[in-house]
Amino acid sequence: MKWGTRLALIAFIFSFLAASRTVHAFVWKRNIVGIPIFWQTPTVEFWLDDRGAPGVTIEATEAAIVAAMETWNAVCCSRLRFVYRGRIEGGAATFDLYTPENNRNVIVWSSVYRMYFYDDPGVIHLHVLDDGQIVDADIELNGYDKLWTAETPDDQHHNIENVLVYFFGKALGLDNTSVNGAVLNGKPTVGHTDKSELTRDDQHGVCTIYPADFDPTCPIGQLQADEGGEQDVVTPDATPDDTSSNGSETSPIVLSGGAGCSASPGRPTRVDDALLALLLFAVGWFLFWKPRSRGLVRDGRARHR
Repeated sequence: MKWGTRLALIAFIFSFLAASRTVHAFVWKRNIVGIPIFWQTPTVEFWLDDRGAPGVTIEATEAAIVAAMETWNAVCCSRLRFVYRGRIEGGAATFDLYTPENNRNVIVWSSVYRMYFYDDPGVIHLHVLDDGQIVDADIELNGYDKLWTAETPDDQHHNIENVLVYFFGKALGLDNTSVNGAVLNGKPTVGHTDKSELTRDDQHGVCTIYPADFDPTCPIGQLQADEGGEQDVVTPDATPDDTSSNGSETSPIVLSGGAGCSASPGRPTRVDDALLALLLFAVGWFLFWKPRSRGLVRDGRARHR
């Protein structure tokens, strides 16, 4: 076989391998000891700091919060629901270790500069136990040098609902993914509303972590039942828009994830990976070792003539 033919065949095989990988690759966060994180309760309640968003009425801010929550609540194959509990005076993104019953999940706009904002519209602070359980989530948004609106944004304003859909996804235990178009693909940007609608990948993520009882009327759940074995793994670096704390320690979350429909994390695997590896071995043997052996025999015959 000529080298040109061999190279073309190798290129075809690698293209086949790339195409065979599943496109669903949501990322499930892990805590600092490597356990996937999750809420134990079926409802996650949030309060709004009563100062609201700068330049936006408190009513419009609340409406945007509820709309962002309903975007995730509408996923029929997920059992977890967000609940808006109203305004709280002097809400802050803090966690009290000594009286944890006094903690609230708070949405607050900071009027002072925070180094961890970088150039982002905000961050989410997660307090996670060693067993992976999330016990507190505070969304702190940049009210210092970012402009906000509850309406269609111009090129200088962030849309509240758009940003909160993204951060509520983070609060669920999801993180940034490489899947194009997903809510968790990249951070919210000024002047855009592209995070306001979930993709199939976002839905697969929340339904994997919090699977509801099977409902034949739920098209997403039926889709997952059909595709249940497909999984992939993505392990990006920890991003600066979320932090995790265990006790009094604060550190970036170690990330990894997968897709599929399972209530427990497990180890993502694919049966066809072994078959593809075997195929590669066989092709490599045929292209390189076997032809080289035939060449030695021909050379030997020539020398003995």
